[in-house]
Parts: sequence; C-alpha cells; structure tokens
Amino acid sequence: MKETKRYVWLDIVKIIACFFVIINHAHAQVFLVVRETAANVIFDSFCFSICKSAVPLFVMTSGYLLLQKESDYKKAMLRIARVGVPLIVLSVYYYFWSDNTDRSILGFISHFFREPISIYLWYLYMVIGLYLVTPFLSKVIKVLKISDMMIFVIAFLIIPSMTDLLTTYFGYNLSSHFFNAFFPKAIACYVAGVVLARLPLKKELVWGTAAVYTVSIGLMMLSVCVRFFETGERVYDFDSWLSFPVIMSSLSLFYIIRYFFENRKYGEKTTEVISTIGSVTFGVYLIHYFVLGKLFSLGFVRAMYSFNSYIAVIFVEVFCFAFCGLVIFAAKKIPYVKWFL
Repeated sequence: MKETKRYVWLDIVKIIACFFVIINHAHAQVFLVVRETAANVIFDSFCFSICKSAVPLFVMTSGYLLLQKESDYKKAMLRIARVGVPLIVLSVYYYFWSDNTDRSILGFISHFFREPISIYLWYLYMVIGLYLVTPFLSKVIKVLKISDMMIFVIAFLIIPSMTDLLTTYFGYNLSSHFFNAFFPKAIACYVAGVVLARLPLKKELVWGTAAVYTVSIGLMMLSVCVRFFETGERVYDFDSWLSFPVIMSSLSLFYIIRYFFENRKYGEKTTEVISTIGSVTFGVYLIHYFVLGKLFSLGFVRAMYSFNSYIAVIFVEVFCFAFCGLVIFAAKKIPYVKWFL
C-alpha cells in the first residue's frame, strides 16, 4: 500500500507538470491577439511564472523513478527507443507538413540533428541524454548519502542558476572556466528528484518551501510587470527552465506536492483515476502542440478571445488537456502503439 501511495503522488506531479506545459504554450498565444492591459499583463505574468516548473517537475519525477532502481544500458536503449520513435515520427510530420522550401530526406536529416524541427520537441532530445547516463548515475546514487546528493544539487544546479541571475540583473559574467568541470544542470535536476523524495516530511520544511515558492513566483511576475509598466513591452527575463527562480519554485513545488499527497489515504477508485491520468501525460505532451494549433485556428475560439481573454485561455487549456488525454487513453489500447505512449 505504501508503494501505491508513493506513486499516486508522483502521478499528481506528472499531471500538474503536463498541464503546466499546456499553459506555457497556450497562454502566450492568447495574449498575442488581445489588447494590452494591466490586468492582462498581470494574468499573463502569473501564467508564465507558474508554468515554467513543468520541465523541472518532469525531470525530477523521472530521476526519482529511474535513479533508485537497477539499470543497465540495455534498459537505457529501450527507454531511448520509446522516446526516439515518437521524436522521429513527429519530426517527420512537422518537417514535411510545414512550409519548408527544402523537403528532401537529406534536408530532414540535417535539420533533425542540428536542432528540433518543432520547438517543443527539444525536451525529447534532453530525455534521450538523461536516459543514456541513467545506468551510470544509478550506480553512483546507490552509494551516496543524501547529504552528498544535496551538495551535488546545490553545487551544480542552484549555484550556477544563481550566477545566471546575477548576470541578468547586474551584467557581470563569471568566467566560463569556473564551470568547465561542472555537471550539466539537467543532471543535477535529475538527481534532485531523489533528494527531495528522501527528505523527511516536516511541517517547518513545507512552510519554508512554500515561502520559497511564493517569493520565486513573485520575482518572476515582478520581472514581467515592472518592465511592462516602465517601457510598455513584455520581456521575460526568466524564460528558461534553468533560471534561478524557476529552479527554486520547482524544487519547492515538488516537495510541497509530496508533503500533502504522499501519505494520504486514497480509495481504490481515486487511485485508479489519478494513475490513469498520470499514465497518459507523456502522450499528451507529444500531441498537445498539434491540438493547440488546431484550436487556435478555430473561429469560435478566436471569437472567445475578443469576448473574454480569460475565459478563452482557460477553455483552451482545459479542453486541450482533456481531449489529448482521451485520445492517448484510446491510443494506448492499440498493441505496439501503447509502448511509445
């Protein structure tokens, strides 16, 4: 029963992260076509601030699930294939469907290895890298104390992202030579999932993380709003999942969700519903961008923008999540196809 509870809370993390991805890609589109007002900018800054935790939450969840179990390179190759096949299929679709003047096979191969053909697919490239290093990292994690892992996360995730913050606001760039021997931040975020899931569940810790989360979200909102009210332009200083306030809000939110949901008693039906939704999140990520594009092209959705931008953005986000979830749920019934979703 304890193991089931643990995975229920992780499914909740995945569901929230998946919905954040949709918010990230939906709210910006809505506010591109509505009138700039103070209320719209504040709402936009709030959506922008909360949704940036999506990628770190996914990475930490994967780290917790994969780094604490036995892993070898055969398993790593199977995981890479599970991600790589959808990546190739979606890349082929977007490359030959888009208005690209060079639609040759060689052109596709060149583009595919140079950069993601559709911007949202960058995450799958990174996941392939994380899966590749998982067998090595899982062996390291097995012998490390939690204090060692905490130092690792602080040294290779929090401190580097903090130096980026100083660069953004004070213009002082530390020499890149300081970071030549550093692990990538993505690896440290991967390990952070294990650290946060092993920390004791204490009320004083959750209050502290809640304060960190609130301050981080507030800092991101202020960075957008202050610039807009001063210059009339919307500038997103922290539009990166590895920026300092995004990292701090993500670490905090991961622990907060664990605190409130890990040891809750769930009925069998509730567990089944949460687990089912959690199981389709990867598939939802794969198709949500296409569905959003179709939604934004519909006349009645555009009419909603003009009527009320808040209703429009909430409708688009909720409908996209629900529709994609149902499509993936049905697709997972198909033999062979379900393995990739």
